[in-house]
Amino acid sequence: MTTSRLSGHLLAIWGGYGSPGRTTVAIALARAFGLLSGSTLLIDADTYGADIGHLLAISGGPTIANAAHRCKRRELGRSLPELATKFAPGTDVLPGIPHPGLWRDLESPQIEAVLALAASAYQWVVIDTSPCIEQAEGCVSRNAVACTVLRSADHILLICRADPAGVQSFARALEELTDDLMVEISRVFVAVNRVPARSATRRMVRIQREINNASGITPLAWLSEDPAVLSALWAGRTLHDHAPRARFVGQIHDLAGCLDHLHEREVSA
Repeated sequence: MTTSRLSGHLLAIWGGYGSPGRTTVAIALARAFGLLSGSTLLIDADTYGADIGHLLAISGGPTIANAAHRCKRRELGRSLPELATKFAPGTDVLPGIPHPGLWRDLESPQIEAVLALAASAYQWVVIDTSPCIEQAEGCVSRNAVACTVLRSADHILLICRADPAGVQSFARALEELTDDLMVEISRVFVAVNRVPARSATRRMVRIQREINNASGITPLAWLSEDPAVLSALWAGRTLHDHAPRARFVGQIHDLAGCLDHLHEREVSA
């Protein structure tokens, strides 16, 4: 299925195993882009643990599977904004499959078409997807959605947890991304997440050095471990709406502004 792309920007939020905070960052960034551009769609494309609908207290509405089915029947057209849940001003949400066992409802050609339609309807499309991109026999179909998202995205924000195990997981994930999926390193940005409030400077310098050694990339953002994040999740709200003055919110706004600036510079180049 071929669908034309217009001007929207596809940003995949991804990270390796070990809870680096992909979903938290995806939700927060989508809300920040919504405030910045007034036209953002958050898509949950995780085939192992689609949590966004639950975390944002969205239930009973259309999901990414519904969008994929409509694409397969050639019924979606330009109606994606009508299908998505209006979550907040400037921010729509397309939740993931309600149960991991339904991953067979998501086929790569239809997911690719959904992403293209999203990019034609929204200025920013933020996609949260599963960490597993292994393509060994028996895993291909379930992991194909993540592979499709990562290959289709204009850029990938790779999340690294701010501790030694997190950095090791980051290095493995980057290797999979570039060696197995053949994703160009120029399409990858990095954000370090869950940075302890009182982290020693030397520890952060070490993390940055190890990230740079593994990737040649300097992180765009250092995101704090903020207790307000958990409080917002329990409330079923984004952190922007629950605690707008939280430190994490300011850092996410800065990251969104940086990504938007880089995108505009690429477009005008």
